[in-house]
Amino acid sequence: MIDSIPPVVPAGRMRALPQPEFALPGGMLLRPWAAYDVPALVESCLDPDIRHWNRPALLSPAEAEERIALWHARWQDEHLHARLRTDPPV
Repeated sequence: MIDSIPPVVPAGRMRALPQPEFALPGGMLLRPWAAYDVPALVESCLDPDIRHWNRPALLSPAEAEERIALWHARWQDEHLHARLRTDPPV
């Protein structure tokens, strides 16, 4: 039988922190999805390469909004790693 691995990060630590953002080379930003990203999430589910590698369900705008809200709620519940997207350079 495999022994369980004890938690490395104490429970409650992540929910107290905002989801991370990372500045990338070329002025790009890696950040959490936000409500204003609904059209981009809907469109991404139609992309053939994304569909090939990730198998996303086709989403309506309402479903995409619910998905983004779920990702934020699961971060607060500490049941999900950060879901991030990139912003183009400004």
